[in-house]
Amino acid sequence: MTGRAVYSADVSLPGLIWGEVVRSPHAHALIKGIDITSAESAPGVLAVVTRNDLPRVESGTLDLAGAPVNINQATDNVLADDRVLYAGHAVAAVAARDRNSAIEASKLIRVSYEPLPAAIDVDAATARDAPVLLPDMVADHLGEPVRGTNMAWHFRHELGDPDAGFDGAGLVLEREFRFDTVH
Repeated sequence: MTGRAVYSADVSLPGLIWGEVVRSPHAHALIKGIDITSAESAPGVLAVVTRNDLPRVESGTLDLAGAPVNINQATDNVLADDRVLYAGHAVAAVAARDRNSAIEASKLIRVSYEPLPAAIDVDAATARDAPVLLPDMVADHLGEPVRGTNMAWHFRHELGDPDAGFDGAGLVLEREFRFDTVH
């Protein structure tokens, strides 16, 4: 034993296939077209996939480990369908016999975008005039279905009488906290 760790990049197995993902440079844009022809015929390429290669599923909510998930939106997050929703959103992927072939083939994929206004933080996304990222989404706002919003779910947890608690408090401290995105 040398004490050196073996990482996945150190392992070469028979039949190993390398992948490379093409990601959007735009925070919000329509995908006008994806040309994969040159990438498909590049040396060493085994397959090139876009959202068109994934099965279509009807929009609907599934309970996955206690959390409601819209399966259609989840599929669109694997590979973007007609629009990208964040910078780095995957739009295509290449499978090749080796790493360099995958990387070079991914550079041959041509994606045509129509950039759209983006909401880059929570305040911008919830503003009255914010661009709506998922116009077909039906959101749950305190038990009522709502369309045309970036807020997917609005719920309230209350226990007891919060107003009385604040009124009786010796000190009330109000602050705003921001956290990194959890995706």
